[in-house]
Amino acid sequence: MGKKILEEQQPQNRHEIVNSAITNSTWETALHVAAGANQTEFVQMLIDHPDIDLTFQDIHGNTAFSSAIAGGAIKIVKKFLTLPNNNIIYFVTTRDEKGMSPLYIASWFGQPQIASLLYQHTIINNNVGLENGEYFGIFFNCIHNDIYDLALKMIESRGHIVHQLDSNGRTALHILSRKRPMEFKFDPQAIGTWSRVWSKISFQSARRRRDEMPALRLAKEIWKRILERHSYEYNVIRSIIRNPFNLVIEAAKNGNFDLLVVLLSMSPELIWEKDDENNTIFHIAILNRHVKIFKLIHEINVLKSVVRSHEDEATHNNILHLVAKKPQQSRLDSMLGVALQMRHELLWYQALLYGNLMFIQNDIFGYPTIRCKTLVSLVVQTIA
Repeated sequence: MGKKILEEQQPQNRHEIVNSAITNSTWETALHVAAGANQTEFVQMLIDHPDIDLTFQDIHGNTAFSSAIAGGAIKIVKKFLTLPNNNIIYFVTTRDEKGMSPLYIASWFGQPQIASLLYQHTIINNNVGLENGEYFGIFFNCIHNDIYDLALKMIESRGHIVHQLDSNGRTALHILSRKRPMEFKFDPQAIGTWSRVWSKISFQSARRRRDEMPALRLAKEIWKRILERHSYEYNVIRSIIRNPFNLVIEAAKNGNFDLLVVLLSMSPELIWEKDDENNTIFHIAILNRHVKIFKLIHEINVLKSVVRSHEDEATHNNILHLVAKKPQQSRLDSMLGVALQMRHELLWYQALLYGNLMFIQNDIFGYPTIRCKTLVSLVVQTIA
Protein backbone atom coordinates (compact mmCIF):
# COMPACT_ATOMS: atom_id res chain seq x y z
CA MET A 1 0.00 0.00 0.00
CA GLY A 2 2.79 2.43 0.89
CA LYS A 3 4.55 1.74 -2.39
CA LYS A 4 1.34 2.30 -4.34
CA ILE A 5 0.73 5.65 -2.64
CA LEU A 6 4.21 6.84 -3.51
CA GLU A 7 3.89 5.75 -7.15
CA GLU A 8 0.68 7.74 -7.51
CA GLN A 9 2.33 10.98 -6.45
CA GLN A 10 3.94 13.52 -8.73
CA PRO A 11 7.76 13.29 -8.71
CA GLN A 12 8.09 16.75 -7.14
CA ASN A 13 5.92 15.64 -4.20
CA ARG A 14 7.63 12.36 -3.40
CA HIS A 15 10.60 13.89 -1.58
CA GLU A 16 8.28 15.72 0.81
CA ILE A 17 6.10 12.65 1.38
CA VAL A 18 8.88 10.16 2.22
CA ASN A 19 10.60 12.62 4.55
CA SER A 20 7.58 14.18 6.27
CA ALA A 21 6.91 13.62 9.95
CA ILE A 22 3.77 11.56 10.42
CA THR A 23 3.51 12.29 14.16
CA ASN A 24 3.32 15.84 15.47
CA SER A 25 4.59 14.97 18.92
CA THR A 26 7.78 13.13 18.00
CA TRP A 27 8.45 14.13 14.36
CA GLU A 28 8.91 10.53 13.36
CA THR A 29 8.80 9.78 9.64
CA ALA A 30 7.33 6.70 8.00
CA LEU A 31 10.84 5.25 7.98
CA HIS A 32 11.17 5.71 11.75
CA VAL A 33 7.89 3.96 12.43
CA ALA A 34 8.47 1.14 9.95
CA ALA A 35 11.99 0.50 11.25
CA GLY A 36 10.83 0.41 14.87
CA ALA A 37 7.97 -1.95 13.94
CA ASN A 38 10.33 -4.30 12.08
CA GLN A 39 8.57 -3.86 8.72
CA THR A 40 11.49 -5.07 6.66
CA GLU A 41 9.99 -4.90 3.16
CA PHE A 42 8.56 -1.42 3.60
CA VAL A 43 11.83 -0.18 5.07
CA GLN A 44 13.69 -1.63 2.08
CA MET A 45 11.38 0.21 -0.28
CA LEU A 46 11.96 3.51 1.53
CA ILE A 47 15.73 3.02 1.68
CA ASP A 48 15.79 2.37 -2.06
CA HIS A 49 13.77 5.51 -2.78
CA PRO A 50 16.03 8.17 -4.34
CA ASP A 51 14.42 10.98 -2.34
CA ILE A 52 14.70 9.44 1.11
CA ASP A 53 16.70 11.23 3.79
CA LEU A 54 18.15 8.45 5.93
CA THR A 55 19.75 10.96 8.32
CA PHE A 56 16.49 12.63 9.38
CA GLN A 57 16.20 12.82 13.18
CA ASP A 58 13.03 12.92 15.26
CA ILE A 59 12.45 15.33 18.14
CA HIS A 60 14.65 13.17 20.40
CA GLY A 61 17.55 13.07 17.95
CA ASN A 62 16.86 9.49 16.86
CA THR A 63 17.38 8.36 13.29
CA ALA A 64 15.37 5.50 11.79
CA PHE A 65 18.47 3.41 12.43
CA SER A 66 18.12 4.07 16.16
CA SER A 67 14.45 3.11 16.01
CA ALA A 68 15.38 -0.22 14.45
CA ILE A 69 17.93 -0.82 17.23
CA ALA A 70 15.47 -0.11 20.03
CA GLY A 71 12.89 -2.35 18.37
CA GLY A 72 15.33 -5.25 17.96
CA ALA A 73 14.92 -5.25 14.18
CA ILE A 74 18.21 -7.00 13.37
CA LYS A 75 17.50 -7.42 9.65
CA ILE A 76 16.79 -3.72 9.24
CA VAL A 77 19.89 -2.79 11.22
CA LYS A 78 21.94 -4.95 8.86
CA LYS A 79 20.38 -3.21 5.86
CA PHE A 80 21.56 0.16 7.15
CA LEU A 81 25.02 -1.26 7.75
CA THR A 82 25.32 -2.45 4.15
CA LEU A 83 25.00 1.09 2.80
CA PRO A 84 28.09 2.96 1.53
CA ASN A 85 30.84 3.24 4.14
CA ASN A 86 30.35 6.95 4.86
CA ASN A 87 26.73 6.27 5.76
CA ILE A 88 27.75 3.42 8.08
CA ILE A 89 30.08 5.69 10.05
CA TYR A 90 27.30 8.26 10.33
CA PHE A 91 24.80 5.75 11.66
CA VAL A 92 27.24 4.17 14.11
CA THR A 93 28.35 7.52 15.55
CA THR A 94 25.17 9.64 15.52
CA ARG A 95 23.89 10.18 19.06
CA ASP A 96 20.44 11.10 20.34
CA GLU A 97 19.63 14.22 22.35
CA LYS A 98 20.85 12.51 25.53
CA GLY A 99 24.21 11.77 23.93
CA MET A 100 23.62 8.01 23.69
CA SER A 101 25.32 6.24 20.81
CA PRO A 102 23.59 3.45 18.86
CA LEU A 103 25.79 0.88 20.63
CA TYR A 104 24.73 2.26 24.02
CA ILE A 105 21.06 2.14 22.95
CA ALA A 106 21.40 -1.50 21.87
CA SER A 107 22.97 -2.49 25.19
CA TRP A 108 20.42 -0.44 27.15
CA PHE A 109 17.49 -2.17 25.45
CA GLY A 110 19.14 -5.58 25.85
CA GLN A 111 19.56 -6.41 22.16
CA PRO A 112 22.50 -8.87 22.15
CA GLN A 113 22.80 -9.52 18.40
CA ILE A 114 22.54 -5.87 17.48
CA ALA A 115 24.92 -4.78 20.25
CA SER A 116 27.54 -7.30 19.11
CA LEU A 117 27.14 -6.21 15.50
CA LEU A 118 27.53 -2.53 16.36
CA TYR A 119 30.51 -3.27 18.56
CA GLN A 120 32.26 -4.93 15.61
CA HIS A 121 31.73 -1.80 13.52
CA THR A 122 32.90 0.36 16.41
CA ILE A 123 36.15 -1.62 16.66
CA ILE A 124 36.61 -1.64 12.88
CA ASN A 125 36.33 2.14 12.87
CA ASN A 126 38.81 2.49 15.76
CA ASN A 127 36.24 3.05 18.50
CA VAL A 128 34.86 6.13 16.79
CA GLY A 129 33.77 8.64 19.39
CA LEU A 130 33.56 6.08 22.19
CA GLU A 131 34.84 7.68 25.40
CA ASN A 132 35.79 5.71 28.50
CA GLY A 133 32.69 6.76 30.43
CA GLU A 134 30.36 5.55 27.72
CA TYR A 135 32.38 2.36 27.31
CA PHE A 136 31.90 1.64 31.01
CA GLY A 137 28.18 2.31 30.73
CA ILE A 138 27.84 -0.10 27.81
CA PHE A 139 29.78 -2.73 29.75
CA PHE A 140 27.46 -2.53 32.76
CA ASN A 141 24.40 -2.48 30.47
CA CYS A 142 25.63 -5.75 28.98
CA ILE A 143 25.93 -7.37 32.40
CA HIS A 144 22.53 -6.13 33.56
CA ASN A 145 20.92 -7.42 30.36
CA ASP A 146 22.78 -10.76 30.19
CA ILE A 147 24.89 -9.89 27.13
CA TYR A 148 27.89 -11.70 28.58
CA ASP A 149 29.75 -12.55 25.37
CA LEU A 150 30.00 -8.89 24.44
CA ALA A 151 31.08 -7.97 27.98
CA LEU A 152 33.95 -10.45 27.60
CA LYS A 153 35.01 -8.89 24.30
CA MET A 154 34.98 -5.46 25.91
CA ILE A 155 37.30 -6.71 28.65
CA GLU A 156 39.69 -8.06 26.04
CA SER A 157 39.78 -4.62 24.44
CA ARG A 158 40.07 -2.55 27.64
CA GLY A 159 41.05 -4.78 30.55
CA HIS A 160 40.93 -2.03 33.17
CA ILE A 161 37.16 -2.00 32.84
CA VAL A 162 36.84 -4.86 35.35
CA HIS A 163 37.94 -2.52 38.14
CA GLN A 164 35.30 0.11 37.43
CA LEU A 165 32.27 0.77 39.62
CA ASP A 166 28.77 1.46 38.37
CA SER A 167 26.63 4.39 39.52
CA ASN A 168 25.77 2.46 42.71
CA GLY A 169 29.38 1.72 43.59
CA ARG A 170 29.22 -1.93 42.51
CA THR A 171 31.75 -3.94 40.57
CA ALA A 172 30.64 -6.25 37.78
CA LEU A 173 31.01 -9.19 40.19
CA HIS A 174 28.57 -7.60 42.62
CA ILE A 175 25.97 -7.46 39.85
CA LEU A 176 26.70 -11.05 38.84
CA SER A 177 26.29 -12.25 42.44
CA ARG A 178 22.60 -11.32 42.27
CA LYS A 179 21.94 -13.12 39.02
CA ARG A 180 19.90 -16.29 38.85
CA PRO A 181 21.99 -19.46 39.39
CA MET A 182 20.75 -20.73 36.03
CA GLU A 183 22.78 -18.02 34.28
CA PHE A 184 25.97 -19.81 35.32
CA LYS A 185 25.00 -23.40 34.64
CA PHE A 186 26.58 -24.95 31.57
CA ASP A 187 24.32 -26.33 28.86
CA PRO A 188 24.25 -30.16 29.05
CA GLN A 189 23.20 -30.30 25.40
CA ALA A 190 26.50 -28.73 24.37
CA ILE A 191 28.65 -31.64 25.55
CA GLY A 192 28.87 -35.36 24.99
CA THR A 193 27.32 -38.21 26.97
CA TRP A 194 30.46 -39.06 28.94
CA SER A 195 30.89 -35.43 30.02
CA ARG A 196 27.32 -35.35 31.28
CA VAL A 197 27.91 -38.51 33.30
CA TRP A 198 31.15 -37.14 34.71
CA SER A 199 29.48 -33.86 35.70
CA LYS A 200 27.09 -35.84 37.89
CA ILE A 201 29.94 -37.68 39.59
CA SER A 202 32.10 -34.68 40.39
CA PHE A 203 31.22 -31.28 41.76
CA GLN A 204 33.82 -29.41 39.85
CA SER A 205 33.58 -31.41 36.69
CA ALA A 206 36.27 -31.12 34.06
CA ARG A 207 34.47 -28.70 31.82
CA ARG A 208 36.29 -27.27 28.89
CA ARG A 209 36.19 -23.51 28.56
CA ARG A 210 33.91 -23.62 25.53
CA ASP A 211 31.37 -25.70 27.45
CA GLU A 212 30.94 -23.05 30.14
CA MET A 213 28.14 -20.56 30.13
CA PRO A 214 29.19 -17.03 29.10
CA ALA A 215 28.28 -15.65 32.53
CA LEU A 216 30.65 -18.11 34.20
CA ARG A 217 33.48 -17.31 31.78
CA LEU A 218 32.90 -13.62 32.42
CA ALA A 219 33.00 -14.08 36.20
CA LYS A 220 36.24 -16.08 35.95
CA GLU A 221 37.92 -13.44 33.80
CA ILE A 222 36.85 -10.55 36.01
CA TRP A 223 37.86 -12.32 39.23
CA LYS A 224 41.24 -13.38 37.83
CA ARG A 225 42.07 -9.84 36.72
CA ILE A 226 41.03 -8.35 40.08
CA LEU A 227 43.16 -10.83 42.02
CA GLU A 228 46.18 -10.36 39.76
CA ARG A 229 46.01 -6.58 39.94
CA HIS A 230 46.06 -6.67 43.75
CA SER A 231 48.60 -9.52 43.95
CA TYR A 232 46.09 -11.75 45.75
CA GLU A 233 46.38 -9.51 48.84
CA TYR A 234 43.55 -10.78 51.04
CA ASN A 235 42.83 -7.57 52.93
CA VAL A 236 42.44 -5.63 49.69
CA ILE A 237 40.35 -8.34 48.08
CA ARG A 238 38.13 -8.56 51.15
CA SER A 239 37.50 -4.81 51.01
CA ILE A 240 36.48 -5.07 47.35
CA ILE A 241 34.06 -7.95 47.79
CA ARG A 242 32.43 -6.39 50.88
CA ASN A 243 31.49 -3.02 49.38
CA PRO A 244 28.80 -1.89 48.85
CA PHE A 245 27.57 -5.35 49.96
CA ASN A 246 29.27 -8.69 50.46
CA LEU A 247 29.03 -10.40 47.08
CA VAL A 248 30.08 -13.79 48.49
CA ILE A 249 27.20 -13.72 50.97
CA GLU A 250 24.84 -12.50 48.27
CA ALA A 251 25.80 -15.34 45.94
CA ALA A 252 25.18 -17.81 48.78
CA LYS A 253 21.73 -16.36 49.46
CA ASN A 254 20.82 -16.73 45.81
CA GLY A 255 22.10 -20.31 45.65
CA ASN A 256 24.68 -19.25 43.09
CA PHE A 257 26.89 -22.30 43.53
CA ASP A 258 28.88 -22.01 40.29
CA LEU A 259 29.90 -18.43 41.00
CA LEU A 260 30.92 -19.38 44.53
CA VAL A 261 33.14 -22.15 43.18
CA VAL A 262 34.87 -19.62 40.94
CA LEU A 263 35.43 -17.19 43.79
CA LEU A 264 36.58 -19.78 46.34
CA SER A 265 38.81 -21.73 43.96
CA MET A 266 40.97 -18.64 43.41
CA SER A 267 40.67 -17.22 46.93
CA PRO A 268 39.86 -19.99 49.46
CA GLU A 269 40.00 -17.58 52.42
CA LEU A 270 36.63 -16.21 51.39
CA ILE A 271 35.03 -19.40 52.67
CA TRP A 272 34.92 -17.80 56.12
CA GLU A 273 33.15 -14.62 55.05
CA LYS A 274 30.21 -13.80 57.34
CA ASP A 275 27.11 -11.68 57.20
CA ASP A 276 25.97 -9.21 59.85
CA GLU A 277 24.49 -12.06 61.90
CA ASN A 278 27.75 -14.05 62.00
CA ASN A 279 26.54 -16.57 59.39
CA THR A 280 29.00 -18.04 56.90
CA ILE A 281 27.95 -19.04 53.39
CA PHE A 282 27.19 -22.54 54.66
CA HIS A 283 24.81 -21.32 57.34
CA ILE A 284 23.08 -19.27 54.69
CA ALA A 285 22.89 -22.34 52.47
CA ILE A 286 21.17 -24.23 55.29
CA LEU A 287 18.72 -21.44 55.98
CA ASN A 288 17.78 -21.32 52.30
CA ARG A 289 18.13 -25.07 51.62
CA HIS A 290 20.69 -24.65 48.86
CA VAL A 291 21.88 -28.26 48.65
CA LYS A 292 24.78 -27.80 46.24
CA ILE A 293 26.37 -25.16 48.44
CA PHE A 294 25.84 -27.28 51.53
CA LYS A 295 27.47 -30.25 49.81
CA LEU A 296 30.49 -28.08 49.19
CA ILE A 297 31.10 -28.18 52.95
CA HIS A 298 31.49 -31.91 52.75
CA GLU A 299 33.65 -31.72 49.62
CA ILE A 300 36.25 -29.52 51.29
CA ASN A 301 35.94 -31.31 54.64
CA VAL A 302 35.12 -28.33 56.85
CA LEU A 303 31.67 -29.41 58.02
CA LYS A 304 32.70 -30.23 61.60
CA SER A 305 34.63 -27.00 61.93
CA VAL A 306 31.67 -24.98 60.73
CA VAL A 307 29.23 -26.73 63.05
CA ARG A 308 31.58 -26.39 66.01
CA SER A 309 32.60 -22.78 65.43
CA HIS A 310 29.30 -21.07 64.68
CA GLU A 311 27.34 -19.53 67.49
CA ASP A 312 25.08 -16.51 67.32
CA GLU A 313 26.41 -13.90 69.71
CA ALA A 314 22.96 -12.70 70.73
CA THR A 315 21.07 -15.99 71.05
CA HIS A 316 23.97 -18.45 71.48
CA ASN A 317 22.30 -20.71 68.92
CA ASN A 318 24.52 -22.93 66.78
CA ILE A 319 24.15 -24.23 63.26
CA LEU A 320 21.69 -26.95 64.26
CA HIS A 321 19.26 -24.33 65.46
CA LEU A 322 19.08 -22.99 61.90
CA VAL A 323 17.33 -26.18 60.85
CA ALA A 324 14.40 -25.26 63.07
CA LYS A 325 13.87 -21.93 61.37
CA LYS A 326 11.17 -21.58 58.77
CA PRO A 327 12.55 -20.82 55.30
CA GLN A 328 11.53 -17.97 53.05
CA GLN A 329 8.08 -18.31 51.55
CA SER A 330 9.57 -18.70 48.09
CA ARG A 331 11.02 -22.04 49.22
CA LEU A 332 7.56 -23.24 50.26
CA ASP A 333 5.55 -22.22 47.23
CA SER A 334 5.73 -25.54 45.38
CA MET A 335 5.56 -28.13 48.16
CA LEU A 336 4.86 -31.72 47.17
CA GLY A 337 3.04 -32.81 50.30
CA VAL A 338 3.43 -32.94 54.04
CA ALA A 339 4.95 -36.43 54.18
CA LEU A 340 7.77 -35.52 51.81
CA GLN A 341 8.37 -32.26 53.65
CA MET A 342 8.72 -34.11 56.95
CA ARG A 343 11.05 -36.70 55.47
CA HIS A 344 13.17 -34.07 53.78
CA GLU A 345 13.39 -32.03 56.98
CA LEU A 346 14.50 -35.00 59.06
CA LEU A 347 17.15 -35.92 56.50
CA TRP A 348 18.53 -32.40 56.59
CA TYR A 349 18.68 -32.40 60.36
CA GLN A 350 20.43 -35.79 60.44
CA ALA A 351 22.92 -34.65 57.84
CA LEU A 352 23.85 -31.66 59.97
CA LEU A 353 23.87 -33.60 63.21
CA TYR A 354 26.14 -36.39 62.00
CA GLY A 355 28.05 -34.52 59.30
CA ASN A 356 27.13 -37.18 56.77
CA LEU A 357 25.53 -36.37 53.44
CA MET A 358 24.23 -39.90 53.03
CA PHE A 359 21.08 -38.72 54.81
CA ILE A 360 20.23 -36.36 51.96
CA GLN A 361 18.92 -38.35 49.04
CA ASN A 362 19.20 -37.20 45.47
CA ASP A 363 15.52 -37.66 44.81
CA ILE A 364 14.61 -34.77 47.09
CA PHE A 365 17.42 -32.38 46.29
CA GLY A 366 16.22 -28.87 45.96
CA TYR A 367 12.65 -29.39 47.10
CA PRO A 368 11.27 -26.65 49.37
CA THR A 369 10.96 -27.70 52.98
CA ILE A 370 9.45 -26.73 56.33
CA ARG A 371 11.71 -26.74 59.36
CA CYS A 372 11.56 -29.20 62.25
CA LYS A 373 9.65 -26.92 64.61
CA THR A 374 6.70 -26.96 62.22
CA LEU A 375 6.45 -30.74 61.97
CA VAL A 376 4.00 -31.06 64.85
CA SER A 377 1.71 -28.43 63.39
CA LEU A 378 1.87 -30.16 60.03
CA VAL A 379 0.79 -33.44 61.59
CA VAL A 380 -2.08 -31.70 63.38
CA GLN A 381 -3.19 -30.06 60.13
CA THR A 382 -3.04 -33.37 58.33
CA ILE A 383 -5.14 -35.17 60.97
CA ALA A 384 -7.61 -32.32 61.08
